[in-house]
Amino acid sequence: MKRAVLFLTVIFLSSCYSYIDRGKNIHTKQNDFIIKNNHNEYIYKSKIQGRNEDEVFKPRHFKIKLPKGIIYLVQVDNKLYVEYVGKQIICVKSSYLNQQIKKQKWKQIYPDNDLLENFLLDYWLERNYDVDKITKRQRITKIYTNGKFTILLYNIKKKNFDNYINFVKSVREYDE
Repeated sequence: MKRAVLFLTVIFLSSCYSYIDRGKNIHTKQNDFIIKNNHNEYIYKSKIQGRNEDEVFKPRHFKIKLPKGIIYLVQVDNKLYVEYVGKQIICVKSSYLNQQIKKQKWKQIYPDNDLLENFLLDYWLERNYDVDKITKRQRITKIYTNGKFTILLYNIKKKNFDNYINFVKSVREYDE
């Protein structure tokens, strides 16, 4: 009997994830994370500017709806990384305000290894992931852009893809 209880406990603990979208809303100067019943909302509103010699890069603020079940979320510069169970990753990259870009219709970009590395290298280092071990067959990886925002859906399970893409295409510029 003790072995059965121990076995069930180990199975239960190993299958649990700590979801960040089951707690309280988070509000900071740089961003807001708002938990809704059917989705989450993330608002990026940082005033921190980048600089390269004489050029200043002003961040483009945005608001996006995200699917439930988030296990990790981090904003690095102008990229938002959102991770779900099974190392399914959504990356939203916003252009800078000083880039004269007009919003366009969403179009798909076909990712090559260099483009994927450009999007994900910071995140892989942050999470100490080995890319060869996390990429799964039978998963979907696609990139979409509308000019102002570029979205990477990486390693997404087929059953989740349509739901995820519908949420992330909700990304909009945000003015306080």
